[in-house]
Amino acid sequence: MLNNVPNMRGQFSKFNAFQSDEDLQKDAEFINQRNNIIRGLDSLINSLDKPGQLQKTLENLADFHLDKKPRVGLEFFGPLQKYSHLYIESTLNVAPGSAEARAWTNLLTALNNVIRDHAIERLGLTANDRKALDSSWKKLRSGAGGRKNAGVKLVLWMLSNVPNMRSQFSKFDANQPDSVLKENTEFLNQVDRILGGIESLVNTVNDPVALKAAIDKLADAHLSMPSRIGLDFFGPLQQNIAQYIQQELGVSADSDESKAWPDLFAAYNLVLKERTVLKIISDNEKVALKSSWKALVDAAGSQEGAAVNLVLWMFKNIPKMPERFTKFNGLQSDDDLRKDTEFIKQANDIAGGLVSLVNNIDIPGKLQAAIDRLVDVHLNMKPSVGLEYFGPLEEKIAQYLVSALGVTEDSNEAKSWTHLLNAFNTVLREDSLQKIGLSAVDRKSLESSWNQLADVAGGKDKAGTNLVLWLLDNVAKMRERFTKFNAFQSDDALRADQEFVNQVQRITQGIDSLVDNVNNPAGLQSGIERLVDAHLNMQPSIGLAYFGSVQQYIHLYVAKTLGVAANSHEATSWTNLWAAFNKVLKEHSLEKLGITDNERKVLVSSWKRLTTEANGQQNLGVKLVLWMLDNVPNMRDQFTKFNARQSNDDLKRDAGFLKQVKKIIGGLGSLVDSLNDPGQLQANLERLAGVHLNFIPSVGVEFFEPLESQIGSFIEQTLRVDSNSAESKAWTRLIGAFNRVLKEQALQQIGISDSDRKALASSWKLLTAGEDGVQKAGISLVLWMFNNVPNMRQRFTKFNANQPDDVLKADPEFLKQVDVIIGGLKSFLDTVDDPIGLQTNMDRVAEAHLSMEPTVGVTYFKALAQKIDAFIEKSLGVAQDSDESQAWTNLLTAFKRILRNRKVLRSISDNNKSDLTASWNRLVEKAGSRQNAGVNLVLWMLDNVPNMRNKFTKFNANQPDDVLRNNAEFLNQVNLIAGGLESLVKNVNNPGRLLDALERLSSAHLNMQPSVGLEYFQPLQQKIASYIANALGVAVDSDKAKAWSNVLGAFNTILEFSSVEKIGLSDSDKDALVSSWNTLTVSGLEKAGVDLVLWMFENIPNMRRRFTKFDATQSNDNLKNDAEFIAQSNRIVGGLDSLVKSVNQPGELQANLEKLVDVHLHLVPSVGLEYFEPLQQYIHLYIEKSLGVSSNSVEAKVWPGLIRAFNKVLREHSVKKIGLSDSDRKSIVSSWKKLASRAGSKLNAGINLVLW
Repeated sequence: MLNNVPNMRGQFSKFNAFQSDEDLQKDAEFINQRNNIIRGLDSLINSLDKPGQLQKTLENLADFHLDKKPRVGLEFFGPLQKYSHLYIESTLNVAPGSAEARAWTNLLTALNNVIRDHAIERLGLTANDRKALDSSWKKLRSGAGGRKNAGVKLVLWMLSNVPNMRSQFSKFDANQPDSVLKENTEFLNQVDRILGGIESLVNTVNDPVALKAAIDKLADAHLSMPSRIGLDFFGPLQQNIAQYIQQELGVSADSDESKAWPDLFAAYNLVLKERTVLKIISDNEKVALKSSWKALVDAAGSQEGAAVNLVLWMFKNIPKMPERFTKFNGLQSDDDLRKDTEFIKQANDIAGGLVSLVNNIDIPGKLQAAIDRLVDVHLNMKPSVGLEYFGPLEEKIAQYLVSALGVTEDSNEAKSWTHLLNAFNTVLREDSLQKIGLSAVDRKSLESSWNQLADVAGGKDKAGTNLVLWLLDNVAKMRERFTKFNAFQSDDALRADQEFVNQVQRITQGIDSLVDNVNNPAGLQSGIERLVDAHLNMQPSIGLAYFGSVQQYIHLYVAKTLGVAANSHEATSWTNLWAAFNKVLKEHSLEKLGITDNERKVLVSSWKRLTTEANGQQNLGVKLVLWMLDNVPNMRDQFTKFNARQSNDDLKRDAGFLKQVKKIIGGLGSLVDSLNDPGQLQANLERLAGVHLNFIPSVGVEFFEPLESQIGSFIEQTLRVDSNSAESKAWTRLIGAFNRVLKEQALQQIGISDSDRKALASSWKLLTAGEDGVQKAGISLVLWMFNNVPNMRQRFTKFNANQPDDVLKADPEFLKQVDVIIGGLKSFLDTVDDPIGLQTNMDRVAEAHLSMEPTVGVTYFKALAQKIDAFIEKSLGVAQDSDESQAWTNLLTAFKRILRNRKVLRSISDNNKSDLTASWNRLVEKAGSRQNAGVNLVLWMLDNVPNMRNKFTKFNANQPDDVLRNNAEFLNQVNLIAGGLESLVKNVNNPGRLLDALERLSSAHLNMQPSVGLEYFQPLQQKIASYIANALGVAVDSDKAKAWSNVLGAFNTILEFSSVEKIGLSDSDKDALVSSWNTLTVSGLEKAGVDLVLWMFENIPNMRRRFTKFDATQSNDNLKNDAEFIAQSNRIVGGLDSLVKSVNQPGELQANLEKLVDVHLHLVPSVGLEYFEPLQQYIHLYIEKSLGVSSNSVEAKVWPGLIRAFNKVLREHSVKKIGLSDSDRKSIVSSWKKLASRAGSKLNAGINLVLW
């Protein structure tokens, strides 16, 4: 074959095919290739008697050769078919024309028939296309004037429909009127040439070799013109040619003719793209490219050195490039990077890609293959690396050559690298668009339809609102996804809900960013990936279960809103956009899950085998759980509803155990059942993770990591497979996927999101970049803390913290303390992806601070958490609301919570624990039962906790004690209170369970309506010792009495923390409220009240109409003299005063908020959110005007926060007063929509109801 098939020797790259036959037979790679060819032939011979298998083998071989880079097609197999009989005749010594010779010719003919069909298909031309092209071309030429007239009409149409085409012609003036052009000889010559080019394609559509040659020739002709004619002309021609065909032939948009011509030009453009790449670099530049790379290598001393120099330059010149790398810190100094083995490895990979281009610069097919391979590699990275990096590299690479080699920017060396990257980016741009999957028609339709949707709605924000309202009605369970607003409200109520408006703006901005970038593949790809990752990292994630429905139905929304057909370009382009989005979403979902296609198949098949061999899912569950009890550390201690330490036989008969087994195996089954649906699998993993983390105590990675490491042995024993089997690996991978989700949610519970972790990692790299980076970062941080955390300098005794900064930097004791502080912080960052490690490190650092003398506790870290954002913003130059700023705030807030927890646990001594248990048991024993002990305690509380009798609404707490003892509702309440207390007593020796119980009780009381907060529990803590003393006959200062005071003190610590969180005002907020209120009231409360109420009259809709005891429509001067107006304004300002004065007392503040809310709700008519929401919205304007501060000042921001806290309580109490539960409200909204939908409209639904 090497001697008889033209150019065949040039096809091989892995060995030198030009060696002698003797040398080739010793070449291992030649032998390997020969064996591959023989195996291919052998596969044909072995399937000759099986027509179906033979056809499949022929197709596999055809595809294999056509997929090679460069491809191996009929230009090789045609001569092989033609001459193979000579080989057979000479080798077998048979006569010319013998059966053997003919048989091999026929076999290769069969192969070539398949290659021909597949080669044409690869160009994108179907059999229907080829027929339609031939017939339609004949029709186009058959009209009056024949070929010439057809050509003139086509070119005139092209001049009007292909952008900038008229300016391409220099031999005639293409801007003349059509009638003049038709008489222009040069124009007619050009028409003839264009017709010739088209005919060369149409006439060869059934011969892939000739068609490819014709396309190559035509493409090269256009690319060789002085002003190159490339994809910027032929792309629009491909896009618009169908319109011309429809117009000239009178055929429909879905006719074969309309499809065939765009397909022909798509085939042409595919080759044109390749030829463009090959034509970009001139012969002189090819020489310069090779010599300049050699010069770079020589100057650096090695290829690795040249690569390192280039990449270090790229890090400084290509935006955000250092941040792309995750296996090393790209923000280190150059010297540190040169020592980093992972960086060196990456630099060598980059150099390897470059060398593959340089080495193949003279071999067009291999250069194209190398570019294609590199493009594919970069587009398939996670996230992809596209034009956002290679575009700037193309623009700036000449500068590198100038600096590295001392050449000029217009030298062949500099131009060769620019042009090489231009060739690479040409392919990258086209492949990016192809990967995304949006056609030119889609992109054009998306832009125009998005503008139309905005026009119809009256703006993009309104278009977004309409879309989201439609999504709420049409995407299953979408309303349940939103937690920051009630998505079950009516459409009108949603439009007025500020949080809904905020969410709509974010959604609209996301859509807008996609549409804006439809013609920018780099921007579109990165935009899709950014949005995908944002949704996948939400808790719970939003995946294919939701966006699949969006893709499925979005065309109906566009069709209805724009009044177009459901299959119109406008409608289908949106389907295709979401298909592109979902394609990335699926990839990232699968990547996030970490389970391969093969593993999913193995899991399904092995699950079937496991359940079959066990005689059912429940029996498998019993076997698995018993195995887990023996193999997962401490698992038996997790179960409270049955005794997990019984024998296996007893467990198998225990109803509680069997019920638990059913839940466990059911959860596992739900994962297996959803393996082929990444969105549902992710949802099931998240649901199961949430269930386990919400157990008390939680069941987290400390249990499931051992299960992940051990599950393989269970599978091996049960299925009798090897330890390295696919089954064992697949089940390990499934539990690993669950653990990743479990870790993610555990970290979320600690208070750190995925975006926080990324921002912490990247910002830590920046903060610690350079030599001695960690210590320098520590020094900067500690010096900043000295100036920003109150009283911090006074904490240190081993050095003088009041020295100047320069002196401190040289103080060994200060530097030692810096190392300790930054070491603690670094331990957090080192374990930020490991919830157990992070919890352990935070516990350790918290204990260290609480053990100091004097203690360094919540007070210091609360200030640090509130102010750390300022340090990050200043150090990194980031914005106030940046991810980095928020991440550090969240990290220290999480630590503050753990510090609080450790403080709570330390406040209850071992003696307290035993005394608490003993005294509770004694109280129950003396009273005769737990309920009686609870009755005695609650009756005492009613007498000793201020206003407690008035808290109860389900019974009259002001009745005599004897009557209360027989009141069923009172006894229900007693049992709840006693149950809560008992949960503390029972869990007092288990830190995790005790904290969970305290948190649960705190949350329960704060979420009552009205809430029960510190205003009740602080007096209870103060007086509980006297109750224990009286009830048990012990001293008030006895250990038993103190134990109860300490436990309630621990509870109140949690309650205060939670109260502050619920109200939502930081320390700086409170300070700003107090100081600004003092300024506002400097001339007295009455004047402040009058000024505020008069402003409210002007700014809060309909407020004047609320007042009936005076005429609120009078002039301001008359109002100031109206006694009733003054009395009313005094009441308003008095209410505000009570809030401001209690901002530092969370219990009192919560009580004041609730009291003021109830006052307004019980007015007739009531004063509710319809007044206070506008007040929240506009109060900042009053503060800005009255205090002369800016809109972004602390004062202007904090007053809306106070009114927001008021409105939160107002909303809760309003709902309670109306008397509709959450499920009632959801049901009313959904059923009203169904009634209206079934009736055809709301009006028809109303008619039906009234008739009924």
